[in-house]
Amino acid sequence: MNAHAAVAGVAGVAGGVLSQDGASDDTGLRILALVFLGLVLAGATVGGGLAYSGRWRSWYPDRYKMKFMPLAVPWFTAAVFFMGVLVGLDALFDPIPIALGAAGLVLAMLCLLVAGVYAIYPPRRILPRWVRYLEGDPSVSDPDRRPGT
Repeated sequence: MNAHAAVAGVAGVAGGVLSQDGASDDTGLRILALVFLGLVLAGATVGGGLAYSGRWRSWYPDRYKMKFMPLAVPWFTAAVFFMGVLVGLDALFDPIPIALGAAGLVLAMLCLLVAGVYAIYPPRRILPRWVRYLEGDPSVSDPDRRPGT
């Protein structure tokens, strides 16, 4: 028995039906997994948007070990999204055009860079106004004040 037959046997026992080239034929499970991943990414992005806008502030006073992680998560999810789009385009075009692949990879790497900066030590100027106000930045007035009041 060769290695491919052994892997196919184990995968078949685990519930996946394999085609001749080793790819799974269970399209419904793939679609369900993609929908689940999309919902998780959307939820993380919405949570990060709420954290940045100040509508979700309970995370701020050091509830996490990494103080600004809720601000980093949407950037990480954007990188995952760009990588998923690249994989999808590669499957669609086979092979993906090099310029399109390079652009998507650069966008994903930039998102990961911004996520890393937010997660490790964000500069004061990229923090939301309400965080800078709570940290005593003199250049920021009350962020909850309505214009004209």
